[in-house]
Amino acid sequence: MLVRAKRVLREEGLKSQWFKVLGETVYRRQLLIERVLQGSDTDDDGTKGHISLLGTADLPRYAAFRPESDIEELRGRLDRGESCFVMEIGGEIAHACWIAKKYTRIDYLECEVELPPDACYAYGAYTHPAFRGRGIAGARVRRMETELMRMGYRRTLAVVGPENRRAIYFNTTAGNEVVGRIGYYQFGPWRHYFCNVDAGKESAALLDPRRA
Repeated sequence: MLVRAKRVLREEGLKSQWFKVLGETVYRRQLLIERVLQGSDTDDDGTKGHISLLGTADLPRYAAFRPESDIEELRGRLDRGESCFVMEIGGEIAHACWIAKKYTRIDYLECEVELPPDACYAYGAYTHPAFRGRGIAGARVRRMETELMRMGYRRTLAVVGPENRRAIYFNTTAGNEVVGRIGYYQFGPWRHYFCNVDAGKESAALLDPRRA
């Protein structure tokens, strides 16, 4: 634990270390990310892969892409109506991102959130190490917009840790916007959830996190 604490302190700084301590005791929070969909499915020249929706028959391939996955748990996501967008290169899954609809669970905050009718929730984005550094995740963000708009959504929501500088940089450069914070305070068995959203972000402002 001491070695890990020293590594975090060196790589992320004292502030990050402090909030990690709070996260294990009385306070957790995440940045709330919003993207307004515009159908910008440009740059589809194939060099960053081809996008498709994961189907039940593809689950073994996904499990090979992410060996830590539980196929039955993945099947449950699809049965609940969730979608998984995958980017393939040379017949291999290079990147994937899950989309939850109507409601979602945020594991780190141990809560469930009912989503507004015009919003879906993006989570579990992952690029295989062999394909990193090629801009595949950014291409997926842009290319999946048309399909999400066809499904009737106007925006996507997501969360990211405030100390996760890499994820924040990716989101801001991809055209996503930090619109607030969601989290909880806890003292013993008592826990209070909050969702503080910037003015004018009506979709995100409707979120009401509840303990799961």
